[in-house]
Amino acid sequence: MMGPLDRFKLAAAFVAGLAVGCCTVGAYGVFVALPAAREYGRKAESLANAERQIEATQAAAADRAARQTKINAIEADYARRTAEQEARLVSLEQALQEKPDDAPPAGGAACRVLVPRRVSNELDRIGRAPATPAASHPAQPDAALPARR
Repeated sequence: MMGPLDRFKLAAAFVAGLAVGCCTVGAYGVFVALPAAREYGRKAESLANAERQIEATQAAAADRAARQTKINAIEADYARRTAEQEARLVSLEQALQEKPDDAPPAGGAACRVLVPRRVSNELDRIGRAPATPAASHPAQPDAALPARR
């Protein structure tokens, strides 16, 4: 039979075994499992960060391409409008070199400026210059010169 001392020794051995087992499991967790989990977490976070970086780079490239497309459209429109305006100016210059459509009226209209009908029509299409403001004096000889600083 087991005496009280033997039971105490058995209980002490059980508690000591339990303590050693707990310490072993804790040490395994601290020295083996936890660093491996940390390394796995670092790798997973690194991969996720790399994916986010790739997505951000692709989004920036797509945005840059969209902005460049808009810039190209604006440049093409500007080039088209410039070419149209140059064509209008060429036709206006050709019209100015031609003879006037109407003969000058006989009589007291000697100061009348003759503008060919094509030139007038071309000016209407391009847009006539607005009337000069009251402060401007176009009759002065230096009115057409830019202001000096």
